[in-house]
Amino acid sequence: MIRPRFIPVMLIEQRQAVKTQQFKNPTYIGDPVNTTRIFSEKGVDELIVLDIAATQKREPLDVSFISRIAEEAFMPFSYGGGIRTFNDAQRLFEIGIEKVILGWAGDETLELMNEIAHVFGVQAISVCVDVSSATKVVKKNKKDGKHIELRSDAAVVVQRIQNSGSGEIILQNVDFDGMMTGMDIELITQICESARVPVVALGGAGSIDHMAEAVVSGASAVASGSAFVFHDAERAVLINYPTDLELERCFGKHT
Repeated sequence: MIRPRFIPVMLIEQRQAVKTQQFKNPTYIGDPVNTTRIFSEKGVDELIVLDIAATQKREPLDVSFISRIAEEAFMPFSYGGGIRTFNDAQRLFEIGIEKVILGWAGDETLELMNEIAHVFGVQAISVCVDVSSATKVVKKNKKDGKHIELRSDAAVVVQRIQNSGSGEIILQNVDFDGMMTGMDIELITQICESARVPVVALGGAGSIDHMAEAVVSGASAVASGSAFVFHDAERAVLINYPTDLELERCFGKHT
């Protein structure tokens, strides 16, 4: 059996790497370019970079800075944040980004997703679905980037996305973000049972054991910010990534 992907997530705000808790209170982690270099040296499966300022504050793409990060990424590199048009996505592909990540914002996301997929293929797109503990999808407001709750079940939204041709879905529980106490296994199981496209579980992991549990529950891959940037419960910053042997042993223990 092929080992699933374990993916570090690096959040960026004002050209700094940060980590949030429940999408709030960003903690400084370090320089994003240097952090990417360290992840590259550790041989990570993939890297996800999300610019939270570009999303929440409606800031434009910082292509020159993203390009500097991409130069240090010797692994598959996905980027999200501030992608609002086809031209935005095209500029990212031109600097070497393999996959763009779109935040769920209803029909406008589906329209942009279809436009990108028509030229670059569905494998070049992920859609990130942020969910609250009540399994309601959290949508990014088009005007100011703030989060609002929709009266729609996560499963319904995932169904719409996969029916429209997304190559991958990133599923994240906002309330679990940065807590490091374990992932929302109930939500992951519910969504993965009916998903026909790969689902990347994100939010809540504090260890590779937590991530392995998500894989056993149906996730195709697991992503985490905290587990790969903090050393212990005291949240001491230490960029880390387990060896292939450690990942295989952990995954084997849970299967």
